[in-house]
Amino acid sequence: PARLDLALIRRAKAPPIASDLEALGAGAPVIRFHPPPLRIGLPYALGWLYGIEVAGLGGRMMAKQLFERLGVGPADGGAFFDGYGADTHAMWERLARVITLRVRSDADLDAARDGAVDMFEALLDWLSLPNSSTCSPD
Repeated sequence: PARLDLALIRRAKAPPIASDLEALGAGAPVIRFHPPPLRIGLPYALGWLYGIEVAGLGGRMMAKQLFERLGVGPADGGAFFDGYGADTHAMWERLARVITLRVRSDADLDAARDGAVDMFEALLDWLSLPNSSTCSPD
């Protein structure tokens, strides 16, 4: 049920990233992903998703700057930063509602926090690659 509540297909990040790379004339790099987390469970997964969505909210702020300074909008290389466009706030509220309903105990809160931290560590790992186009998969 949480999958339906969260509209997970719409939250996929790979399609807008691929669109941006194509619009900007960049080839698709080989990307090394952070090792999969050892933890499982809905609270952990919701924490991971929370981290992704927080990063996306920051992207919306950057989208405005990309357009004002470089003329880059959602159709020409800024789709990832545009998030869900006008629906960004509604998508955030949808996630917050699910987290509120499903993350209840202290153990759930700990697992959700761990998921968010692991997501940010994975993002830092990916962003710290010297040149992702020269890296091979693990």
